[in-house]
Amino acid sequence: MHVVFISNYKKKLFRTCLILVAWIGLFIILNILLSKNINYKFTINNCLSFSCPVDFKVENIFVNEHNKDETIETGLPFVNPRTETFSNYKSIKGKFSFDYPSIFVLNEREFSGSEILYHIEFKSDGTNGFVQVWNLPYSLNEFLEKAKSTSQLKFEYFSSKPIKVNGLEGYFWDYSITDRNGKQIKCNEVFLQKDNKIYRISYFVPEEQWNAYQKKIFFDIVNSLKIY
Repeated sequence: MHVVFISNYKKKLFRTCLILVAWIGLFIILNILLSKNINYKFTINNCLSFSCPVDFKVENIFVNEHNKDETIETGLPFVNPRTETFSNYKSIKGKFSFDYPSIFVLNEREFSGSEILYHIEFKSDGTNGFVQVWNLPYSLNEFLEKAKSTSQLKFEYFSSKPIKVNGLEGYFWDYSITDRNGKQIKCNEVFLQKDNKIYRISYFVPEEQWNAYQKKIFFDIVNSLKIY
């Protein structure tokens, strides 16, 4: 019979446990250091970037473009934001067309016996406006002077500037009014004349909702106007 003696087994066991504890501790320390010092970096349309620790979970990213200014939502996987889609309104009889955000609701109205030949309203979430075509025997300047002088609106401020859109000359009105309920409304309007017709594009937004994106939407509509 052979008897095997293991000397100092307690000391060897202690040394082995100490090494394991040291490795585990080193792993934990490295994980903490790395998670605090290494970040993910996100970039959105080259106009916004931010970083976050690698142990953070990015569930959803909400992008308002329209610093803009359109509201776009995207979740994982991270993808480029969608852009606002536009639809086209074309009046065959009136021989004109324009683009508008697809989320807008359009409604065409008739004004019998008036100088307004066509009136197309649009609205969405507090935003509203219209596109009109007027049949006038006098000049655009006369029309605008009469419109402003006879207006019963309470202007908080008012600005009028010449403008040229797709070869047509006209005026851009930028003003703010107080409505009957005491609420301030931001208003942008463009008036263009071709022959004996005036094309009016109007856009109204509550003052607190007005921003650069709303202005962009307005001029997207204006610049899309085509007369056949």
